Amino acid sequence: MCYEIIEHDCPDMLYIPTIPVLFGDIYFAYEKYNSTMLDHRTFLFPYICYNNSRYNNHFVEDSNIVYNYSTVLFNNLTCHRRIIQGILWQITVTSLSLLYLRNLQPKLWRYHEIYNYNSTMCNRSNMYQCSNSLKCISIHRLMNGVYDCPNSDDENKISINYTVLTEEIINTDGAENEETKMKIRYARKHISFQTICDGFTELLPITINGQNETDETECEQWPCNNIYTHCNGLWNCLNGADEIDCDLSSSLSLNYSSDHHKCVSPYTNQFIYLPINKANDGKVDCLGAMDEPKLCRTKYRVFYNYNFYCMNQNSTPCIDAQHLCDDINNCYYGDDEQFCIGNRTFSIYGTKCWSLDLLFGSDVEKFLCKQMDSFKKEPVIYFTLDEMNNSVKDLTKNIENGVSSSLPLIKTSDQYQPRCHRGIDLGVWLNNKNNITKNTCLCPPSYYGDKCQYQNQRISLSIKFRALSHSWQIPFAIVILLIDDNNEQIIHSYEQFTYLSMRDCKIKFNIYLIYSNRPKNQTKNYGIHINIYEKISLKYRGSLCFPIKFSLW
Repeated sequence: MCYEIIEHDCPDMLYIPTIPVLFGDIYFAYEKYNSTMLDHRTFLFPYICYNNSRYNNHFVEDSNIVYNYSTVLFNNLTCHRRIIQGILWQITVTSLSLLYLRNLQPKLWRYHEIYNYNSTMCNRSNMYQCSNSLKCISIHRLMNGVYDCPNSDDENKISINYTVLTEEIINTDGAENEETKMKIRYARKHISFQTICDGFTELLPITINGQNETDETECEQWPCNNIYTHCNGLWNCLNGADEIDCDLSSSLSLNYSSDHHKCVSPYTNQFIYLPINKANDGKVDCLGAMDEPKLCRTKYRVFYNYNFYCMNQNSTPCIDAQHLCDDINNCYYGDDEQFCIGNRTFSIYGTKCWSLDLLFGSDVEKFLCKQMDSFKKEPVIYFTLDEMNNSVKDLTKNIENGVSSSLPLIKTSDQYQPRCHRGIDLGVWLNNKNNITKNTCLCPPSYYGDKCQYQNQRISLSIKFRALSHSWQIPFAIVILLIDDNNEQIIHSYEQFTYLSMRDCKIKFNIYLIYSNRPKNQTKNYGIHINIYEKISLKYRGSLCFPIKFSLW
């Protein structure tokens, strides 16, 4: 019935849907003969129709390098449809939006003009003029991970004058909470010993003697392979020296040799082991340019998405891992598809990297999906006294020592025993070069000893406060003291906290008060003294005294 209606009533070409699908001026159109495939709910690639010449450059660029297009005029709109030679390309209605439209939208967005631009608007101090284009964008859209300019210069730090590199345009990179945003803002202004010269630029440029200096300048004598970077999963050294011998799966390979990186050959799509001296040498030896991380590494970011490098592609050469193995050549020459195994089932995620198909994928597919996936670079790294993360050599040595042991019985290692009882076992770093450390115990106040094996004599106090209704919104400073009964009333220990009735009225405070002498003086009497003040005005509100008439400790 549907076929008859279409054949009888519909023109030779029609819009589906009848409203724009992108930016308010781009339509999808189909020729009528495509309706014969409705029983399978499949369509050929639609025509992309528009009435503004600003989109022409996208199709001209695409057709010159990757695809052929058939072009027609329909209802005074220019319409292009992609043609792929050698296969009948059919996509389902569901995959149309997930694959084709998702891939098309960011490319056409670069040519979309939100306003009718003019010189007055583009000359404003808060606007950025796209290179070789009439389009200008807000400086707040610079380096935000979205290509807004036709030539992608808004995401290219080299193209952007340092005069516009201000705190306002260095955004917080999609941080998920306010705490992370605060860390990012702090890292932009304060140099950190732990992240200096770690291969990622985080500090905003500071002009010193006419030179723009950051945390990644003058790094020639600074070791990029240290206790903060070694085997952390990131190439902090541009040649990856900090990740050598960190991949256990590589070390178990028969072809593995030290001082080499495992990667995929762009010519054979097979694993190779690249010598470290060929990494970061300006020549791409690995598929996706895994050996040349600076090609896709941008400054002032926390989340890194575009990690796969397309060879011989000047415009937007770096793509997201979500485009790998999605049956669409997002790289002009198909770098992102050449290693993929065909005949896979359709996935709602588009890419094989995010689907269950990867469980049955090749080792090469699994490797590249993992290596090129997005990652987070922590803007703040805290000091550590721990030794470097173990490399494969260390792990292999430990395994060999375990295997060669001739003990008849398995003995549990001391490291799994609760050495510090109620305390925390800390490793104190003495000399990392020689891997010299010692362990010590950090004890809670109620315990002491080199292994926290002894209990301190103490008073355990549990107390709840209530305030009258007129004081519910007044914050109080409460000071709790353990004192003795002599004339000086010596304070043995104390606790101080802020109490707000509307917040804390149901809270029971549990406190340990420790005697200053060990053991305590049995000839003295002790008491708990509680002083209450208004937090803001420091007005004294009262005191409570509780003599301790007995104590087991």
